[in-house]
Amino acid sequence: MDMDPFIDWAIEMLQFGYDTPQLLILAGLPKPTSFFETIPYVKGALNELRQEQRADDPAIVRLTGYIKEIAQDKDIEENLGELYVCYYGAYDKYYLLLDFFLLYLAWYSLMNSYSDDQNYWPGAKSENIRNIVVQRAKLWLEENNAFLKTVVA
Repeated sequence: MDMDPFIDWAIEMLQFGYDTPQLLILAGLPKPTSFFETIPYVKGALNELRQEQRADDPAIVRLTGYIKEIAQDKDIEENLGELYVCYYGAYDKYYLLLDFFLLYLAWYSLMNSYSDDQNYWPGAKSENIRNIVVQRAKLWLEENNAFLKTVVA
């Protein structure tokens, strides 16, 4: 997976006035960079920026609905696909969805190959990917509970 767009994103975020330690490190990584070198800084920067997600964004309500359905083990592949499309189309805006983007790529890779090799989510195999996705959705809802109370009834 090409991680260079995340470096570009970090540079843009700094230009927009955001300034966090993980964002600075990410922006300073040399290109081309590897997934495994970059992803900890991407996740760290996203965690630092979490409070910046706009609560008045109407799309957050819809996106949270997909995550809630995944957490309830409903239509996982379909809901994960919706989150993937939203993230892929606007990763600079919906950075809270990074894990679901990566989980979709892992799911797709595992379901469309004859091996359990994928580079998107550590430890994910065809026999456990569904459980990993459901557990991550539950954890995401817990981690964002305070934020979601201001957005979703």
